[in-house]
Amino acid sequence: MGGGVGYYRGEFVRKFSEVELEVLQRKIAIGIHVSTSMDYIIHKNLSARFEMKFRNPQYTVISKYTKTEIKYQGTTIQLPEDSFDTKIDIDGLTFSLGLVVNF
Repeated sequence: MGGGVGYYRGEFVRKFSEVELEVLQRKIAIGIHVSTSMDYIIHKNLSARFEMKFRNPQYTVISKYTKTEIKYQGTTIQLPEDSFDTKIDIDGLTFSLGLVVNF
């Protein structure tokens, strides 16, 4: 069993019609890591290994739209002028199964 901490830097693109999102500030992203594994001895020098890893990074960006009004399918849509926070949360889970040869 193991664990740790990771640093993440993320980027994303949000664009619709002719409006894009301008990123004003990125906040530091710290995530946890948890790992556990088990070996099952098949033969004297051969074992099967099962491993599970989990991580959960989160980061926040402050953004604002490049325009405040767009026309979409004949309708005028008003967009906010102020900046806003976007919180991005990524859950990652991996499972591994493999063979281990010991010499």
